Amino acid sequence: MKEYYWNDEGHCTNDDTMNYKADGVLAAYSVAKNKHGWKHTYSIESPSVTICTPIGWNDEEVSATKSQAVELAKFELMQALSTSNYNGRFDGVLMAMGQVPAPKIETSNEPQLSLF
Repeated sequence: MKEYYWNDEGHCTNDDTMNYKADGVLAAYSVAKNKHGWKHTYSIESPSVTICTPIGWNDEEVSATKSQAVELAKFELMQALSTSNYNGRFDGVLMAMGQVPAPKIETSNEPQLSLF
């Protein structure tokens, strides 16, 4: 198992992170194992909003497994992006995460003209 490192303030410095970047927005979720279990968090950085919290060594609200922590982190990140998605400002990141369908490109199926 990976060893996690903690700074003097008790925050993890090498958590496992998944980043999504689109349209000038960086969204990420992170997990690390502290002394109580698997802790998760998420962050959103854009020109209009920044939300982030570190993973602490003493945080008690934890999951039993890494996969549970990842699922909770992804869910909380998607909820935060979806509820704050005024005027579609987070559509690019939600699309990268698979939550907003990619726009369809219309193609014409009409036959081309033949010169011969």
